[in-house]
Amino acid sequence: MKVLNFRKIDAFTSGLSSGNPAACILLSDNEKLSEKEMQNIASELGDFVCETAFVRPVSGEEADFEFRYFSKEAEVPFCGHATIAVCHNLIRESQLFTESNSFKIKTKNGILSIFNEYKTENSVYIEAPEPCFHEHDVSINEMADAINLNPDEIDKDDKLICLNVGQKIILVPIMTYNSIIQCKPEFDKMKSFSDKHGIDIIVIYSADSVFQENDFRTRVFPPAFGYLEDPATGSGNAALAYHQFINCGRSEEKITIEQGTDKLNPNIIKLKKNGSSVLIGGSAVMKIEGKYYYTGDPE
Repeated sequence: MKVLNFRKIDAFTSGLSSGNPAACILLSDNEKLSEKEMQNIASELGDFVCETAFVRPVSGEEADFEFRYFSKEAEVPFCGHATIAVCHNLIRESQLFTESNSFKIKTKNGILSIFNEYKTENSVYIEAPEPCFHEHDVSINEMADAINLNPDEIDKDDKLICLNVGQKIILVPIMTYNSIIQCKPEFDKMKSFSDKHGIDIIVIYSADSVFQENDFRTRVFPPAFGYLEDPATGSGNAALAYHQFINCGRSEEKITIEQGTDKLNPNIIKLKKNGSSVLIGGSAVMKIEGKYYYTGDPE
């Protein structure tokens, strides 16, 4: 049996909205888990949280921590909400990181910078992976069918955009926030679409936000990782920000996104331009802290 340090942390919330829960297994620098063990633990937690982050200090290397992310189905190269959750918690709990302006983490997508704005706005910002834009052959009608919307609800003045920001993502412009909130997709249909096109995440978005201070309303669907909807997302919304800055020529350097189906209490994701990169920002609330007893691989 292995006894592991465990935390359940809700990202992109200060307590008023639901946030997005992530599990965190905090390892010491000499604790090791195999990929099979990490996948088994994430699968055990799969009905409790969307992703589990396994975090280990790597002092003396080019980064301060190594992060590995697993859903209940598979390893995830990068998970924005779990990174926000864990890093906000590290900054809040550790005097060393509370006083530090930044530190670095090692992920499957390379070394990423973490920026501490805890004292000024109760937020931590993470550097999103650089984008890679892809061609695709998805039609408006096929996309509408996959997400259970009428094709007329998709904004024809914009285009479907496909890019990789840690995961392969397709961005779908929607006319109104009502269409986004009322969208009722089916997991099997979306999974079939994702498998056919090799897409990990589907982001539907509209500039018709509920609150004037926010720039977009989004919902995010990651069927490739074994579940229907992500309530608050880093990488999916970072993909939208990259599209706005690179393809749409957006001049404002900050974007605020309201995400989810709750009209009046959405989860809030902050994004801002940092040179050629996008920073993903938000706060987090720790809900559970304790020990995780891992008894070994299932027979």
